[in-house]
Parts: sequence; C-alpha cells; structure tokens
Amino acid sequence: MSEFLTIALTDATFIPVIKAATEIVQRIAGVQFDERQHAMVVSRLRRRMSELNIDTPDQYLLYMRENSQSESVKLVSLLTTHHTFFFRESEQFDFLLREGLPNIIASLRKQNRNHLRIWSMAMSRGHEVYTLSMFLSYHLPRLAPGMTYEILGTDVDTACVKTARNGVYRWDEVKTIPSLYLGGNWSRGTGDIAAFAKAKDVIKKPCRFEMGNLLSIPKPQDVGMWDLVFCRNVFIYFKPAQISQIAAQVRNITENHGYFVVGLSENLGDDRKGFHLVGGSVYAHSVPKKIDESKAKAPITRTQPTSPTPLRVFVVDDSPTIVAMLKSILTKEHGFDIVGQAADGQAAANLASQIIFDVMTLDLQMPILDGFGYLDQYVKNKPIHPPVIVVSSRNRDDLDVGPRVMNAGAKDFVEKPTVADLAERATEIRSKVRAAARLYTATDANSRISDAANFSQTFAQSSVQWVTDALRIVLVSATSINWIRDQINNETIQSVPTVLIPTSSTIEALLRKDIKRATYSFKIPTEGQVVIGSLTELSSKRETVKNRKVSLVVTLGSFDLANELLQMWPNGIFLLEEDAPTAGWQPARWPKLVPRTSILSDAERVLRSSAMDKVA
Repeated sequence: MSEFLTIALTDATFIPVIKAATEIVQRIAGVQFDERQHAMVVSRLRRRMSELNIDTPDQYLLYMRENSQSESVKLVSLLTTHHTFFFRESEQFDFLLREGLPNIIASLRKQNRNHLRIWSMAMSRGHEVYTLSMFLSYHLPRLAPGMTYEILGTDVDTACVKTARNGVYRWDEVKTIPSLYLGGNWSRGTGDIAAFAKAKDVIKKPCRFEMGNLLSIPKPQDVGMWDLVFCRNVFIYFKPAQISQIAAQVRNITENHGYFVVGLSENLGDDRKGFHLVGGSVYAHSVPKKIDESKAKAPITRTQPTSPTPLRVFVVDDSPTIVAMLKSILTKEHGFDIVGQAADGQAAANLASQIIFDVMTLDLQMPILDGFGYLDQYVKNKPIHPPVIVVSSRNRDDLDVGPRVMNAGAKDFVEKPTVADLAERATEIRSKVRAAARLYTATDANSRISDAANFSQTFAQSSVQWVTDALRIVLVSATSINWIRDQINNETIQSVPTVLIPTSSTIEALLRKDIKRATYSFKIPTEGQVVIGSLTELSSKRETVKNRKVSLVVTLGSFDLANELLQMWPNGIFLLEEDAPTAGWQPARWPKLVPRTSILSDAERVLRSSAMDKVA
C-alpha cells in the first residue's frame, strides 16, 4: 500500500492541503513530489499548523489562500530539504585537487587571468560555500600563489540565504571539519554561546549569497562566466526534462575549461548538453588534455598523489563494534583499503613495522598500551610515522584531551560513531581521513604540529566543576554487566555519583557479588559513591534529586526500563547509549545521544556545559 493511499485512508482531510502546498512549491522551486514524500509533507504541515494554532487542514487551506504570498515563501522553506554538512562527498574535492584545479589554473594562466569564479547553486544553508572557501583558501596559494577566488552561493529559500550570510553554525556541525581547514577559519563562542561558531572574514569575504532559482538561471551577459559550478543533491527532486534544462543553462555560463559538479548519487541523464563525465559525478565541457607542466608559465605545486589510489588504513581499536563500523565506512568503494587492525597500542606498534599504510585510526582507551601512550612513544616528534586520526569516545573539546593528542602528533580527532548516527558521521570520518592522508606531506606535517596544537587549544573548553550536582543512572543488562563491572572496579568512571539499576534479580545478584565499592542499602549517592537499587527505590527519592543534572546510560536489553525512567525526569536527562535501540524506543525529545564507551564523565561534562544540549 502506498504512503499516499495510507494517508488517504487514515486522514483524507489532508489530501487537498497536500495538493495545494506541493503545487505551490513545485511552481516556485520546480521541486517534484510523489507518493514517497507525502508522509513528510503531512508531518511538516502539521508542524506549521501547530505554529499558527490552526486545528484542521481546512482551516490551514483557507489560511494559505488568504496569505498566499507570505505563506508561499514559508512553504518553500518548509518543504524543500536542507540536510547538508561541511565537506559532504569529499571524494569530489579529492578529484578537484588531483585534476580539476590544476587544469583550471593552467587554462586561466593561458588567458592571463588570475581570478577563479565558483558558483554554488542550491547551496542550502551555506555549508557547501564555506567548504569551498576553506578548501581554496588552503590549497589555491599552494597550487597558484597570487591567484584569488570568489564564490557565489544561491538558494530558493530566503531562510537559507539568511543563515549563509550570517555564517554562524552549531559547533557540533563545525567541529566535523578536518583540522587542516578548521584552524584559523572559525571563531567559537564562549559562555552561553559556546555551542556556536562563526566564519571568519578570511573565508567569508570571498563569498556572497543571493536568492536564486535553478529553473531560471541568468544569462552570461547578466552574471558572467564561471570556472566551477556546484549543484549537488538536488536533481533527485526534478524531472529529466528539468535537469536537461538546468544543464543547458549551466553550460551557457561555464567556461570551456570549467567543471559542473552534481551529487554523487546523481547524473545528467542522456541529454548532457555537451558535458562529459570526467570524475565521480563531475562533468567537463570536454575531456581535458593532460597538463604539460614543463611548459606552464608557472609551476603547479601538487599537494597529493596524482592518481586516485585507495588510501591504506590501519585501524587500532579494542571495540569489535567500532572496528566493524569503521570497516563499513572506509570501504574500497569510497577509496579506502583497511590493510591492518590491532586491539591495543603495543600490538599496533609491532604490526606497524610489517605493513605499509597511509593513515592510522587510533582509539585512546585500550588495554596494555593506550592511544595516549602510543602517540607519545611512536608518533610524537617522529614525522616519518604516517598520519594518525584519533577515533575516541572522549571529547575533543576537553582541554585534557584535544591539545594533548594534537601536541603528541595526531592530525585530527573524531568522536566515535554510534549505530544511530553512523550515516551522518561516516562523511566526517572519510573527509578527515582523506585530509590527513592525502594532504599532510612530511614537510607540511612538521610545520603544522604546533599549529594543530594551538588550534585544539583555541577551540577546547575549560574543564568545569560539575560533579557535585550530577547524578549518573546506569541501566545494567546481561549484555553490559562485564563492561559496567570493569568500569566501576577500575574506577574508570571516576567520581560521578552513580546509581546502578539492574534489569533482573539475577543481574542484581551478580552486581552485589562483583562490585566491591557499591553500597547496597539504597540512598542517593554523593561524589565517588556507587549504589545499587531499583527503579522503585529511585522513584521514592525523586523529589530530593529533581534539580540534579542526570545522565542515563542505556544498554542493549534495558530500553523498556529506560522508557519508564525517562518519565521521572520530564525536564530532561542526558542520554548516553551505544547499542542500537529496539523498535519503538525513540527518545526524540533529547537532542543528543552520546556513545557510552570508555569514559563517561568527559561526554557528560561537555553535555552539561553546552547551551545547545538543553532539552527543547
């Protein structure tokens, strides 16, 4: 049964509203809607009706007609997709660095031009524009000293254009940027605005942002000619005839040496309007001839290999779950080849001398020799070691972590993904691994070690004293009892007051037997104390701890219990979970789920100090 038919059977009153709203957006923006999008349309229209305090679809339909001009603009913003992030589909930037930019630069020099023009169409909230600006501000001076650039970003949504012009984004978005491009380009807020970062003028000044519709791209005499045009991840909403129309218009404004870049999952179809596929969803007017660099007027300095060979990755992590996730992210399809793995730093050191690899991913919390020790012994002050990307559950924002690992020679830092955010985090991991492996030559790495440490220090947040008003609740199931026992007995969890709630009497008996430092007579713990209790006992003390900042650690097999416990704190709990939730467990009111891996206190401390992580 189709989604549209399902909607029709369950709430037929929405059909006229769906039809009217989608026709408006289609007419203005050209975006096509079919049955697959109708559930999304209904969801967003309900949200809009709630904002307007409108109860029925008929009332909203009347409102649309009475406020057609203003509501049409709102509908375009509401029903067009704006999911985007920095360095999305970073494979294409690899192509630009390897072939695209050198070819454009050579052509510009032949024309005695010293200025590069880029247009980012359907830019959404501006992430692509600032990505291009960071990319060019770093590489263009190295490829072609003295050459300048400008970037035009356009979108049909006024709210998106406003956001891009403002240049302020959540820190959680900005910190996904590879450190090579992040340092020096962003200013992070402090205090109440520590959850935000603002683009600095060095990457903002070359950019401008305007309204623009893909179905009415201006003629060359009005906008000039462009060397590089991006129009990614939007063609899925257009019909083939519309895609052909857009391609023809882009062809008219693109220089003969220029490139047209679409989303990796998209293509121009059969009617390419003179474009030729030359890379992963990258099109050119004609297949560029190989550059004869010996005859170039000025040398072209390359900062990465000239052939797209797979990057050889060495994974060091003691968690089989994380290793499996990294293998699913760093695949040959995306240009990676995992050539080795180790479960601790010492095993990694032994294997490193036997294999050839381009980049290492390194966990921090491991047995025998942890990641900190490995960096200190085998990476720090040893530039011949391949680049290292830290992949850890610890938070880079912590002054005790970020600056320490960067000073020890790590090139970047990624917080471990979870099953829930794997797809989104995959892009960050791929782009950071690529940036480190492809772009850090030995000489460049030496010159940037102190820069990397300074960058990490700049963006890190000072540690805060929060233990006294904290309370951690851990739901202990059969799958997690060994992990919890080791954490508690080894004092890895540090001094946060902790309540252990077992999911069964059997688990409770094992806890009482194995965890020596736990208190068995239930009370609300203070700093450094661990108690074992039931949900009923905790509920009886609810009033005494209602103002505490509570963290809930959810483990596989404890989601039913978690649902009950969440009702006790209607004002919010900081959730930490690693395992995939079971069907029906969707704590949507909590804006952030943090992986509950090696060290809990770091993640909790950052959550508590972040203004954006308050419950909506």
